[in-house]
Amino acid sequence: MKKIISVIFFCIGCIVLYFVAQHLITTRVVPPLNEFIASSTPMIASSTSSSFFPSMKVVTIHASSSEIYAVVADTDASRAQGLSGIVTLPDKNGMLFTFSNPGMYGFWMKDMNIPLDMVWIDDAKKVISISENVEPKTFPKSFYPASPASYVLEINAHSAQKFGIATGTILSF
Repeated sequence: MKKIISVIFFCIGCIVLYFVAQHLITTRVVPPLNEFIASSTPMIASSTSSSFFPSMKVVTIHASSSEIYAVVADTDASRAQGLSGIVTLPDKNGMLFTFSNPGMYGFWMKDMNIPLDMVWIDDAKKVISISENVEPKTFPKSFYPASPASYVLEINAHSAQKFGIATGTILSF
């Protein structure tokens, strides 16, 4: 009889715990498990274009016959975060840093896990400079464009050449 009562109390406790957890998640007192995990571990990008930063705008960049899906970093906070912490970046994905005024914006590989191509773009959307295959181990070295840039595109290492992006290439986005 004690075993039956124990099982009944255990089941009731599980049901109550389930509903309390649902209430706490629904009222945002605690985040859902997927958000908690995402905020406390390095991000692993999946095959969808906006999965590694789901709340940010994504722009399609047309380069030659290729399309690149880039998350837009247009605030100080998003530009400071950049791709730091990303463990993998899907092919044809990247991050487009936008600036309100052209400048000699330097980039480094702080907290990076993957090598990148950095593509500096002027306000006419012409590629003005490329730093290829920049390794995480280059930190704290900074990389700069040859002339003032309004945009910087970060993509997987060797992707600039693969997508036909070279100095002088006009991109559309």
